[in-house]
Amino acid sequence: MFWIWINVVKVMNSIYFIIEISDSSRYGIGTYLHQVLKALEKTSFRVNVVSLGDNGVNEIAVRVENGIRHIQIPSSSYRGIIGQTMLERWERNLFYVIIPYVSMEDKNIFHFNSYSLYWFALKLKQNLDCRILLTVHYQGWCLDLLGDRQRLQETLNALECDTVTSHVKDSVYKESRFINEIADHVIAVSESSRDNLLSVYRVDPLKISLIPHSVKYENFNYPDVDKWQERERLHVTKEEMLIVFAGRLEIIKGLEYLQAAFIELLQEDKDLRLVICGSGNYDYFLKTSTPVWNKITFTGRIAREELYRLYAIADIGVVPSFHEEFGYVALEMLMSGLPVIANKTSGLRDLLGNERFGLYFEIDKKSFSRTVKDLKAKMKLLLYDRTVREKYRQNIQEVRLMYGIEAQKAKLTGLYESLMKSF
Repeated sequence: MFWIWINVVKVMNSIYFIIEISDSSRYGIGTYLHQVLKALEKTSFRVNVVSLGDNGVNEIAVRVENGIRHIQIPSSSYRGIIGQTMLERWERNLFYVIIPYVSMEDKNIFHFNSYSLYWFALKLKQNLDCRILLTVHYQGWCLDLLGDRQRLQETLNALECDTVTSHVKDSVYKESRFINEIADHVIAVSESSRDNLLSVYRVDPLKISLIPHSVKYENFNYPDVDKWQERERLHVTKEEMLIVFAGRLEIIKGLEYLQAAFIELLQEDKDLRLVICGSGNYDYFLKTSTPVWNKITFTGRIAREELYRLYAIADIGVVPSFHEEFGYVALEMLMSGLPVIANKTSGLRDLLGNERFGLYFEIDKKSFSRTVKDLKAKMKLLLYDRTVREKYRQNIQEVRLMYGIEAQKAKLTGLYESLMKSF
């Protein structure tokens, strides 16, 4: 009798989460990665995080943390070089850098989080039996045109191209190419984002999954926080009502409107303080706050835990952004039980659910003063009407159910499993 030994290779379902180290990764995309990894804990997937342009390493480094393999790839001198040819070469070479860490026997999904790695994704698709998944965290034209859909159509139809027009057309083309030619599936994080994918990029609706962001609401439980001690640390008096803004200090975040509304409110009530958390263009926003510099606190970028403690002691939060694909900051404020005012736009409009979870104001791009007046009125209502504030605080459990980590986990793992079955 002859025995034949057969070496059976166990096929694994592997996820490669691709992230570029940048300012975005330290804010929204970084938060997304953190929450997705939480959602994928104790699942059957083999999870890898590929960090591109990691200044923390001088050579490729691999570490395993909580069962997740982190592959850190250092910055290259080719990044930022003028010339499409060099950029394309750098991206194509990434394939050869990452391939030693990819098991060919596995079912591999490469989960991208930006459009900028077209050539890398193309090389993967051409040479591996894999699936390419893209989460849409931003759309370039939204940043350039402050989310103005009408202006987008005018720009795309324009015969003459200035710098902005040319950049918008180029970004829409590149983003559409990645979505329609490379990605096997796309995650939209809000109804607004999904609508843009359908109408602007002409994406097949069957190719889109709506999976809103989530957070682990246990992170926001600070019953023992000493409200007055925290306020004293921030130089906030017991009499002052505390208003919080968190985000990058950029024009698209709408901070000018908040500063102007706050300055007008101070003329009626001196017992107010605005705390601005985030990094960015300090010079510009410090100048715009000059009249009331002693009533505005700039903290810079602070640790996530410190920010959540701030939410726990604040009276209201304001998210005045022109555009948000989803609005992580608003969600984190809501999870903290903090009443929120947000611009009625894009993902923020979807998140607040027709003012079920917070108040809207509307940015009128033709009238700065009208916008400030609207925001001021909403701030007064939320600050001084305890009944309204309590109404929103009571809806926290519904927010936690809709946007808790378990909701995202079910949808995300379901999508991964569906893509695995397509092999």
